[in-house]
Order: sequence, then C-alpha cells, then structure tokens
Amino acid sequence: MENEIKTKGGFLDSIKLGDHVCSIYKNKEEQFLTAIPFLKNGHEKKERCIYIVDENSREEIISEFEKTGVDIKGCIESGAFKILTKKETYLKDGFFDPDKMIILLKETEKTALEEGYSGMRVAGEMTWVLEGVKGGERLIEYESKLNDFFPGSKSTALCQYNENKFTKDVLVEVIHTHPFLVIYGKLYENNLYFSPAVYKKGEHPLLPIDAYELIKNDIINS
Repeated sequence: MENEIKTKGGFLDSIKLGDHVCSIYKNKEEQFLTAIPFLKNGHEKKERCIYIVDENSREEIISEFEKTGVDIKGCIESGAFKILTKKETYLKDGFFDPDKMIILLKETEKTALEEGYSGMRVAGEMTWVLEGVKGGERLIEYESKLNDFFPGSKSTALCQYNENKFTKDVLVEVIHTHPFLVIYGKLYENNLYFSPAVYKKGEHPLLPIDAYELIKNDIINS
C-alpha cells in the first residue's frame, strides 16, 4: 500500500491509535512533510501530542507548526502539545533502557487519558542514539518491543530516522521492526516487518551487505 503524504490529512487518516510508524528521510523538508501533519492530525483528533527533539531545536518545531496555522504556543501552554528532550524521555535516568521507556510511554498515555485526551501521539527524533549513550545498543530491541505495546493501546508513534546519519545495517533493522514505513514522503504497509516473537528468536534471513538498498527498493516498488 502506498499513499502520497498530504499536509491536510491525506494518508494520515489511515494511521490510527495502536500503529507504530517509521519515517526515513534525507532532509528536513521530507522529515517535516511527514512529522508535522502526523501530529497536526492527532491534535485535530483531540490526542495529546508529543514531539521529542534532538537534531532539530524546540524553536524550529514551533516555527514549523506555526506555518500550519496551529496555535502551537497555546497548545503548549494548555498541555495539549509537549516538546520534550532526550533527557526527559529516552535518557531520563542518564542511560537508555527499552523497558523503562515503554513504562514511561504507558504512564504518559494513562495521564493523557485521565486528563480527557482521546489518546497520545508521539514523534521522536532518533539521532540521540548516535552519541554513544549507555544502552544505545538496545535501540532495535526497543523498536521491536514497541510492537507488543502499541497494538491495543491508545497511542501511536512516528520514529524518525535520518538516512544520512544512520548506518545502512541499522536502517535495515529499523525497517524490520516497523509495521508501517514512510520513505521519502510516501507511506507503505511493510511486508518485510517481523513480529516481536519472530525477531527475538532471530528467525529472519541473513542480510547481504547491500541489504538496505535492496530492501528499500523492494518496498518502494512493491
């Protein structure tokens, strides 16, 4: 399944609470073409929206939302929209632990529901892991475990990966751990996704050296 991304809904209407989506992009234009409408759509559905910054600043995110006509500063003041950092989320304890991060997501979702929001929507920039942080080697374990958390939850997430900053072997693993992909601004239902149970057992094929380009092109051309 492939759909063009549109700034006023478009394919975003097909993303629902419980989905786990990955965005792979080459530049800020492609990144924001996906991330901003993703969260704007959630805001329109009365979901609490959270953006975790790293490669972009808080001011850049606010500026991008202002272009859409959303009163982003008002949303931040009301708590409907939160811009958080890696130290407030992934590295809250000074290191990364997949299970603790998932507990944080569950607690944050519970709070959002108690405060009257219909759900929670998170967009996270994943470049924080490139800084050699303690626990960073557990990134893919985390991405896989999220596929046990999201189904049946009242949350959805967009994990953002800059193709120019991550190695191809990591991007291959990222593809295998997300049921839905946005590649260069187009949405795909991922037929190369592995469930957490299968992924944990290592029951997936060995990957050739140039696996990323092969897999990416297979998805794009499917």
